[in-house]
Amino acid sequence: MCSDLQKRIEARVQADYDAQDIRCPVCGYMWNQQDLSGHITDHGQDGPKDDECPNCEAKLTITEDVVRTFEVAVRAAKAAGGE
Repeated sequence: MCSDLQKRIEARVQADYDAQDIRCPVCGYMWNQQDLSGHITDHGQDGPKDDECPNCEAKLTITEDVVRTFEVAVRAAKAAGGE
């Protein structure tokens, strides 16, 4: 059973890793950091971008999806009667 859990964890980690890659759906080429410079924005505000695979020259549309999460916690009051 531990082996099954380990396999599921590894599959999830791989899926998360793969979701962050930009790969050509035709030939599987993976963009490097220099190639990505024109595709990464702070908020995904630039919309879909047309591009071409540097390996097989397939015509592609790349859409960036930015997701942020926030965690809010209550701060403990300072001992001297602070905030």
